[in-house]
Amino acid sequence: MYAQTASPSTLTVVDNILFSNANHGAQFYGSSASRLDNFVITGNTFFNNGELFGGFDTGRNLLVGGGAVLNNAKVTGNFTYRIPLLDGGYMGTSDFYYGYAGGSGNGGLVSDNYIVGSSLWDGSHIGLKITNNTVVGQAVFSLASPGRPQPLVTGNTFYGRAINLTTEKFPNNTYKVRIDNTQASSTANASSTASATATLVKPSENKVFVRPIKYEPGRANIIVYNWLKQDSVQADVSAIGLNQGDQYELHNAQNYWEDVIIGTYSGGSILIPMTGRTVVSPVGIS
Repeated sequence: MYAQTASPSTLTVVDNILFSNANHGAQFYGSSASRLDNFVITGNTFFNNGELFGGFDTGRNLLVGGGAVLNNAKVTGNFTYRIPLLDGGYMGTSDFYYGYAGGSGNGGLVSDNYIVGSSLWDGSHIGLKITNNTVVGQAVFSLASPGRPQPLVTGNTFYGRAINLTTEKFPNNTYKVRIDNTQASSTANASSTASATATLVKPSENKVFVRPIKYEPGRANIIVYNWLKQDSVQADVSAIGLNQGDQYELHNAQNYWEDVIIGTYSGGSILIPMTGRTVVSPVGIS
């Protein structure tokens, strides 16, 4: 996905599932002729983008910014994931990159995202708020230049190395592993300070998110982070519009038409098997 928009218009990107693309899952990237104003990016799921051609250590799941000044982008309630984290590492430093080269913009909100992989946030945007995110991996924060106000960074939980995010500057966050307060002169230098041996502590409980689709009652995207590697998990779907006795279908996003589970809804939560799932091969790739 590649997008631009110009004020006073607003571009809303909501509840998409983007995975295993050749390089990026989504790029909100402009140019001298294409502006980056007023994005609303919410409820989307991005995983393992870049693997198709380059492998797991290339590309990005989500890039917001670049080529033009980024203004008033709201990135909220999204989900990202990288497979190599299961082996105790992390991939790169900017799997989710907010504020890539393009100049200092105004406004912006990065909130309530669940990020499994690395993140890189540009703090030069005036009025930027980074709140209530969970990052499992490495978080790199590029501080605003001296004399400019720092963004609001509060309520976040970091499982991994947090570069330029210190308890002194940003105390109202939860740091699960360690903090690196090295001041880098640029985002490029901030990226280069990453240590491939940084210890990663994984969450101690599963997270299951249910996103009702407002355009179709009874339908939802279900995102499961199975940290405990359980054979099955429960998902509470009572708020999506199903009635007791309704037949439901669970479609695996990686094999949508063939890996389907059919059941009858009895209220409350449904059981989702975590084993035996299949992945269809892209057309043209053996």
